[in-house]
Amino acid sequence: APSAAPATFQEKISQTMNKLRDSSDKAEPPSPFGDFDDPAMAQMMKELEGLMGTGDLDGVLEGVMEQMLSKELLQEPLKELAGKYPTWLADNESKVPEEDMVKYRKQLSIIEEILAIYDRSGSAQPTSEESKRVVELMQQMQDCGNPPAEIWEELAPGM
Repeated sequence: APSAAPATFQEKISQTMNKLRDSSDKAEPPSPFGDFDDPAMAQMMKELEGLMGTGDLDGVLEGVMEQMLSKELLQEPLKELAGKYPTWLADNESKVPEEDMVKYRKQLSIIEEILAIYDRSGSAQPTSEESKRVVELMQQMQDCGNPPAEIWEELAPGM
């Protein structure tokens, strides 16, 4: 039976890491990650493969997170998400408890800060310092909980 859809960013990361682990268990030597068509994914897998041999799990996870939070992957979805918040906030200000509105406003602020980092970054891949800041901001975003259900449903129907 299929499991329930992950409810939090942390669960999604865990699910992704499990899928990566499963695929690496099934892959054949010499390179368990060699058959990816997407160049960015192939590069990430190559780096992951190199890190797996070092025993530096924190480094592996940090590298994977930096790749997953890259400008190339996140900028457009975050722009779309940021574009939906102002109208939703205005339409729901009197309907949603103030405590929740504070969290949703903070989410929008975090998204805008991430987008500003991506806008300032001259390349497709932000610097290591910028990537670390994006990771911190995504953690703060996760701490705020999920985006409003209506926005989430528009962006990811069925999630």
